[in-house]
Amino acid sequence: MEAGFARATHRSIARRADLPLASTTYYFASLEALLGAALEELARRWSAAARQALDRAPQRLTADQCASLTLDLVALAPAGGDSAATTLLYERYLEAARHPHLRPLVRAYDRDLDALVLELLGRTDLPRTEAFARVVVATADGALVRSLAEGVGADVARQTLRTLFDHATG
Repeated sequence: MEAGFARATHRSIARRADLPLASTTYYFASLEALLGAALEELARRWSAAARQALDRAPQRLTADQCASLTLDLVALAPAGGDSAATTLLYERYLEAARHPHLRPLVRAYDRDLDALVLELLGRTDLPRTEAFARVVVATADGALVRSLAEGVGADVARQTLRTLFDHATG
């Protein structure tokens, strides 16, 4: 999956997993089913890692700390993070747009992520509403995708979040 969803084949996945090709074709009748299972596993891993990042965070956060931790939660991509992994993370949205059977997985992941960010906001002086948590996640997502596309790194995304937080607190 490191090469992205579009390049995934039964053969490439079997090779990466060090399994015989027959294993992937026996357990998954179609590439679509295999990709769905892969996305579900990735979402489970990302959710667990995001939960661990939040559990390690201080109970009281400044806006700067919140901006950094938001990136950790949203994309597990602090400054210097793995841009290939972050790109793969965002490809899930495009795959869900192309393959409607993946949308429930993405929606469930997004609900979990919104809840984690709401919990993070509870450690700050920022607004603590579900609506603001969704705005924070959407801003982080957009800023990270733009940073990836421009090759400028997560610091630009962090500054974008910091600007949002400054506006939110007046």
